[in-house]
Amino acid sequence: MRITDLNWMQVEALLAREDRAVLPVGSIEQHAHLSLATDTLLAERLAVEAAEPLGVPVFPAIAYGVTPGFRAYPGTVSLRMDTLVAVLTDALDSLAAAGFRRVLIHTSSRAARGRRSRPTVDRGRGRPGLTRAGRVRVGGQGGGPSENERAREPSRARGGASACRVLPIAVER
Repeated sequence: MRITDLNWMQVEALLAREDRAVLPVGSIEQHAHLSLATDTLLAERLAVEAAEPLGVPVFPAIAYGVTPGFRAYPGTVSLRMDTLVAVLTDALDSLAAAGFRRVLIHTSSRAARGRRSRPTVDRGRGRPGLTRAGRVRVGGQGGGPSENERAREPSRARGGASACRVLPIAVER
């Protein structure tokens, strides 16, 4: 279910039985003849379709990601990793304050698959939304070459197949 289809009272009722949510993260980058928003559209649609049978709400996709390798293409918008982490940190604080305790951050951008997509954010200030260790960990699946290593391969540098990436987030008080 899309959270945008609910009002705050419906979300409050939902939180009485469900503490999970999905937050898609996309990117605005080249995709040959496809829309620059392909990753953002795919991230949100896939999240909605996967979460629907479980009754887990999906928030609107954050449209911008970390895609500096595509800056040469007009229309690409790339954030610095610190900026994306700050946006995710603020979003997680808001979700935790509302009562969401388990948040899955999902991205469909191939550019977000490297090691840099797994920052650990030190936020040990006793605020809601911290894990037991006083940190929010944005973690991806390990193994394999980093995106920078993949980008150096000519066959993948432009137009390689995209794959979905899931970044699990633990949100606890």
